[in-house]
Amino acid sequence: MHKNVSTVRIILSSALKNAVLSIGTIAAVAGAIVTALIPPLVLERIVNTLTEGKRPGIMLVSAYFGIILMAAYHAQSAS
Repeated sequence: MHKNVSTVRIILSSALKNAVLSIGTIAAVAGAIVTALIPPLVLERIVNTLTEGKRPGIMLVSAYFGIILMAAYHAQSAS
C-alpha cells in the first residue's frame, strides 16, 4: 500500500511541475473523445434523412466529413 501512495505523489508532483503540459494533454484527450462521439450522430441524421426518402443537404454531408477530419486531428494530437 505504501508503494501506491508514493506513486500517486510522484504523478501529482510531476503534473504540478508541468501544469501547462498536463492541461494540454487532458484537453487533447477530451477533444479526441468528444470528436469521436459526434460523427456517428451526424451519420445517423444522414441515414434517417435518406430513410425518409429525402436527400441530405450538402451542409450536412460536408459537416460529417469535416467532423471526421477534426476527429482524426484530435486523435493524432492526443497520441
